[in-house]
Amino acid sequence: MFKFYLFLTIILLFQHELNATKYKQKQFMCADQIGPRFEFILPSFRNENKKTLLKIFDLENRKLFYKKLSEFKKKKSIIDDSYFFYVVEVNLNQNDYNKVYFEFFPPSTMMVKVNESQFENLACWTLGND
Repeated sequence: MFKFYLFLTIILLFQHELNATKYKQKQFMCADQIGPRFEFILPSFRNENKKTLLKIFDLENRKLFYKKLSEFKKKKSIIDDSYFFYVVEVNLNQNDYNKVYFEFFPPSTMMVKVNESQFENLACWTLGND
C-alpha cells in the first residue's frame, strides 16, 4: 500500500509541475465588459529577458491600440508558494502621469490599476492553438 501512495504522490507532483509551467510563451488577451484591454505573450523566464510587447487598447475606441515594451516580474503567492503570478508596471507617457499596474493570475484573471484608481478585475484567456 505504501508503494501505491508513493507512486501516486510522485505522479501528482509531476503533474503539478506540468500544469504550473504550461503558460510560458502563450499569448493572452484580457478584457473588461466592453472589450479588449491588454494582449501579450507571457515570457518564459528561463533567461534574463523578461520583457515582452504589451498591446494596450484604447478605452474609448477598442479598435485602436498601441504597443509598449514591458517587463514582467514573476512572483510567488504568499498563501501558496507553488503558485506564481506576474506583475507589470508601465508608464504610458514620459512624465510618469499615466501609470498602469497589473497583476496577472494565469490563466484567467488580471487585476489592473490605472494611476491611483481602484483595482479592476479583467477576464483573460489564451489565444491561438493550445
